[in-house]
Amino acid sequence: SPQCPADGLSGHAGPRLRMPARPAEHLLRADDPLAAQAFADAARRALADHQPDTAASLAERGSRARPAASVRATLEILRGDALRAMGRSAQALEVLHGAMAMDLDAAQMSQARLACVEVFRTTADYEQAHAMLNEAERDAREGGAASELARIQNLRGNLLFGQGRGEECLAAHELAMAAARLAGDPTETMRAHSGLGDAYYASGRIAP
Repeated sequence: SPQCPADGLSGHAGPRLRMPARPAEHLLRADDPLAAQAFADAARRALADHQPDTAASLAERGSRARPAASVRATLEILRGDALRAMGRSAQALEVLHGAMAMDLDAAQMSQARLACVEVFRTTADYEQAHAMLNEAERDAREGGAASELARIQNLRGNLLFGQGRGEECLAAHELAMAAARLAGDPTETMRAHSGLGDAYYASGRIAP
């Protein structure tokens, strides 16, 4: 990957991204054990701001900051998701599968699986995507995680949309909306609204 300036970010990154990275750099220079977690936090913000190249760089920096095992796993999941967003599907899957072999907690395993599903959606590998979503859904139901179930159903709807399975797509997004409302999660509710619009289009129906 390209060399980054002292703040660990690519030159085109805006001030909103530079600021979260500065604490990580300060902690790293002080050899603080919290540096790796700070890099993970900055990488997550970069991904949310649609700067996957910056996120990947930050995750790599964090991995060199002697992270604890749990933080190392988080950094690898973030790096894999960033590579996925950069269109580097094969490399993303390699990193994510490596992360899934680590000792992950339930939330980390879910994040890794859903990132893999996004890769499989990009590569139109629908069989593997659905299989991994089924595993994620099983664990989410056991844990009673409504927001996670909403995300899973939204992803399932997106997969079904790509397969031209309009009625099933609509059903999945309706389940996503129900779970999002149950969770009171505005982000997942917004995703469900968007998915329902696509689903009505795919099924040839008019939205109510």
